[in-house]
Amino acid sequence: MQFSQHYSLEQANDLLPTVIDVFFIVRPLHKRLLREAAQMRADGFVPDLSGRPLRGKLPTEVAGRQRHIRQLSLAIQQQLRELLLLDIEIQRAEGIVGFKSRFEMRSVLLCWQWGQEKIIAYHELDEHYSERKPITEGSLFTGDEIN
Repeated sequence: MQFSQHYSLEQANDLLPTVIDVFFIVRPLHKRLLREAAQMRADGFVPDLSGRPLRGKLPTEVAGRQRHIRQLSLAIQQQLRELLLLDIEIQRAEGIVGFKSRFEMRSVLLCWQWGQEKIIAYHELDEHYSERKPITEGSLFTGDEIN
């Protein structure tokens, strides 16, 4: 997905209540999905996280677990769609997102992770979250006008 909206640091921080609300729902769903998928693997089956209908014959218990995984996956996607519509990049379902911003005439990602009260770091578009740098002057991060 191509993210076109650029956010100032202030604009991005103003959206954090929405982001937190979404991840308050998504995080427990994601944990349950991971548990179900791990149990399926332990039973010798490969979980399908695509959300597509089941194909082929599976034992009843495994088919039920796969249906539950599909339901969880769809519920997570539905919740995260709200953030995608705001041009917020979801980096991890555990609660890591990026807000595209402008810094020194280039696009960067303002980084937020679950548990933070505000955005405190950024990284270049071609860098990984683990390469984030601390924000020292927030006013240098600019965004687009929001109607």
